[in-house]
Amino acid sequence: MISFELTEEQAIAQASVREFAVEVLLPVAQLADDEAALERSTLDKLWRLGIVQSRADASEPDAAIMSALLLEELARGDASAATAVASSLGFVAAIVEQGTAAQKERFLPLFLDNQFQAAAVLLLEPSVAFSGTRLATRAEKTADGYVINGLKNFVPLVDDCKHFLVLAESAGAHVALIVEADAEGVECRHAYATLGLRGLRAGDVTFNDVLVPFQNSLGENAGCNVDRLIDASRTAISSILTGVSSSVLEYVQPYTKERIAHGEALARKQTIAFRIADMHMKIEAMRWMYWRAARSLDLRASTTRLCRLAQVYASQQAMWVADEGLQMFGGHGFTRDYPLEMWYRNVRTLSLLDGMVGV
Repeated sequence: MISFELTEEQAIAQASVREFAVEVLLPVAQLADDEAALERSTLDKLWRLGIVQSRADASEPDAAIMSALLLEELARGDASAATAVASSLGFVAAIVEQGTAAQKERFLPLFLDNQFQAAAVLLLEPSVAFSGTRLATRAEKTADGYVINGLKNFVPLVDDCKHFLVLAESAGAHVALIVEADAEGVECRHAYATLGLRGLRAGDVTFNDVLVPFQNSLGENAGCNVDRLIDASRTAISSILTGVSSSVLEYVQPYTKERIAHGEALARKQTIAFRIADMHMKIEAMRWMYWRAARSLDLRASTTRLCRLAQVYASQQAMWVADEGLQMFGGHGFTRDYPLEMWYRNVRTLSLLDGMVGV
């Protein structure tokens, strides 16, 4: 028998993070968007939820599904905050799952502090023809280690990151290299304002002949599975998109019940009622798909197809849900008086983060 019920532990964690998202994140989400920065106090409160710290526990059997569940709940409050957590999660999960014993001993304790520790997996590049399978960033193998040259963009919390996991091409294969942000030849800059996820203060990281010792190559002699890092990222993006879409639906429903047009509540008009029903069905499908993808990650099963399908479906349907929400509010939906235009921008931007976050 297949059960789609959450375990007691998952349900308790989900309820706790949902309460945090509604009471702490949602009230300051538009301020973070206006100022293009998440306040440090908000980041530290996020960190004290223990989501990243629990991911550092290699013995946790359902780590990916738990992380994905909680990212959805955080996204109900603020997608920028959820993505900030997912960025550090991606780094930590990579070390836990594919790092050597020495790498785990060296890097994981850094994330057990009570203050937010920003880190990121760097895949995205500014090339118009960018493909996750063909990277312009190069890592040349030398006698002393790897020498990295290249540019990565849209790096979350770029000014705060202490460590990067850089995906690069080396001799026709992909490598993942752990690089300290203050290493010689690394240049970080918050270079631009973004359409959505403005609270992330995303920017560029340039690598100019950065020497990375062999012991900082993820998995070292055993190597690493870069595809698994991308699969985990796609699952995280799907869960965050589901959370934002849920916020749109929950915001639209009471409005359409109260808004009177031509002598009748909007929700009583068949076309509006059907669209709200469609929004609900699409969100439920998004949720089941990312749950299945996350479960496949926990089971170490074949994941690429499930994770890619979850991401593609969530990206398409979340955009539809956000657009429908705007339409139901009419011209008001495009004003800063309501969060719908921010959610619309965040959904569009989330579709760009392939390989940058994780569960």
